[in-house]
Amino acid sequence: NHIAFPELFLPLGVKVKSLLKSELLVKKFKLKLSQLLDAGHKSTERILVKRQSVTFSPRNIEDVSGFMKDLSEEGRSPMGKFLEGIQKQIRSREENNSVSTVWLQDDAQNKRSRGVF
Repeated sequence: NHIAFPELFLPLGVKVKSLLKSELLVKKFKLKLSQLLDAGHKSTERILVKRQSVTFSPRNIEDVSGFMKDLSEEGRSPMGKFLEGIQKQIRSREENNSVSTVWLQDDAQNKRSRGVF
């Protein structure tokens, strides 16, 4: 939710589009890149529409801050929702990995106590 997001996302969007054309990427990774690109375009469009009604200059820091506050009050942006979903997936995988590690450690301790190692 930043007033400059459209300009900041442009080079990333161009690079992601070129990566999507590559035949070397895994299908799941391409899907995530496509979702990233879609979320970025939706967030960009949301901010550009809101910026059309702006009457202040970027130099007016108070008005820029007010604009960004208004954006935040409207709720999460599509990009924010996308990133939140990615973070949930990462946390879930980390939890699963930590449980697996505990199981492996417990299993190794049980084997040592039985003299298997």
